[in-house]
Amino acid sequence: MSDRIIQGYNKAILNDIRGGAGNDITAEINFSEKEDLKDCVKLTLAGKTAMIPISELHTLVWSVADAKQRDDLTPVKQTLVRKLIKRHVVEAKRDIKKGQMINVRCETNVPVEIWEGLRGLVPKRNPTTTTFSIPIIGRK
Repeated sequence: MSDRIIQGYNKAILNDIRGGAGNDITAEINFSEKEDLKDCVKLTLAGKTAMIPISELHTLVWSVADAKQRDDLTPVKQTLVRKLIKRHVVEAKRDIKKGQMINVRCETNVPVEIWEGLRGLVPKRNPTTTTFSIPIIGRK
C-alpha cells in the first residue's frame, strides 16, 4: 500500500486564471494499474493528453516557488495531545514503613487529533494542551 494522501483514482480540474473553460487542465492521479505509470500524473488540455512523472512536477513547482511558498508546501504532521493525569495509591511492603501508603502521580499524553498535510494548510490552533483528571474507581 502506498503512503500517499490520496490512495485511489482522483481527478482535479485546474482552472485558467483568465477564465474560459477551454483552457482548463484536467489532472488525473492513480489512473492506471500499469507499474510504469503509477508515479505519473495524466494531464489533459484541450483534448490533448500528457503523462508527466510526479518528480518532474515536484521539481517544477519547487523551482518556481519563492521561499514563503516553498515553506507553505512543506509536509508537516501536527498532533493535538491531551494530557491524562491519574493518581495511584500503593501500599508499601518493604523498605518504607510497612503499611505506609504511597501516592504515585502518573501522566500520559494521548493523541486526540493527528493532522497531516502541507504547512500552509495546517489549521491555526492554540499550541497548549488540555489537561483533565480521570477519577480513580474503587479507591477507599
